[in-house]
Amino acid sequence: MTDSVIPADLVSLMQSRRLLFLGYSLRGWNFRELLDRLNRSRLQPKTSYAISYDIDPAESWLWEKRNVMVFKADLNEFVPRLNAAMALMPPST
Repeated sequence: MTDSVIPADLVSLMQSRRLLFLGYSLRGWNFRELLDRLNRSRLQPKTSYAISYDIDPAESWLWEKRNVMVFKADLNEFVPRLNAAMALMPPST
């Protein structure tokens, strides 16, 4: 992803970590291309995660093809619960 408009430091972090996609769709070619390029640039495949309330089987297949596990959930419920769980975690060093 060297020719990307994404800053190199951010690309490096995205390549080395699992990602959490909240409310994104793979219906747009530009986001699919970004995710494909990111996956091709990773040294080791990493499973990432997507949270989506309204997802059809075809789009779920698109996510899974890109090594992203999809969970059906309402973001209005998921995000506050995630925030509360993260508040209980010790600070990172």
